[in-house]
Amino acid sequence: MDLLLSTAYFPSIEYMACLTKASRVFIEKHETYPKQSLRNRCYLAGSQGVQMLSIPVVKTLGNNTPVEKIQIDESQDFRSHHFKTIQTLYSSAPFYDYYIDFVKADIFNPENNLIEYNLTILKRLMSFLEIKVNINFTDCFQKNKNDKFDLRFVLSHKTAYGTFSIINSVQTYSQVFSDRNGFFANLSVIDLIFNEGPSASTILKKIIS
Repeated sequence: MDLLLSTAYFPSIEYMACLTKASRVFIEKHETYPKQSLRNRCYLAGSQGVQMLSIPVVKTLGNNTPVEKIQIDESQDFRSHHFKTIQTLYSSAPFYDYYIDFVKADIFNPENNLIEYNLTILKRLMSFLEIKVNINFTDCFQKNKNDKFDLRFVLSHKTAYGTFSIINSVQTYSQVFSDRNGFFANLSVIDLIFNEGPSASTILKKIIS
């Protein structure tokens, strides 16, 4: 199955689960960049509930800027803020010590192009989760891609956490703060990785058919 996706920052569990079923993956780089989506944000579990992290971006060509031209706004020190937040939220997670140095390296990657920055993170997550699939970029934008399973607009909406778009059942796992907040579904996959470690790969494969 060829899968067509938008770029994503520390992608959701559903996004990564879809990768486990794909033969090839195509990341859309020619779409006009939309505001408020998972292309530059992710959701994590905190003591007060779900917490969002967002990368500040610059639309180099205004409102018609394609994703491939979106730059990270370096006037804001988001990297330090995001890393400190992840430290605070997951320092007590069972597999925090094993993964945190890798996560830190990718957050502080100096790459300024959003889609390339996200790609580095995606490849690291795929290695953690033992997902072996080819990642490609699209050659041009086409609204309807009948030759591919098109999830560009399905898995990128800003309220993706807590619900699944194509998965019918929730696969629960242990989460930090679940004793006070309960379980939050479909957060960034790093929530699953920090809490379940090597078992995260098995869990991903179970939640989608």
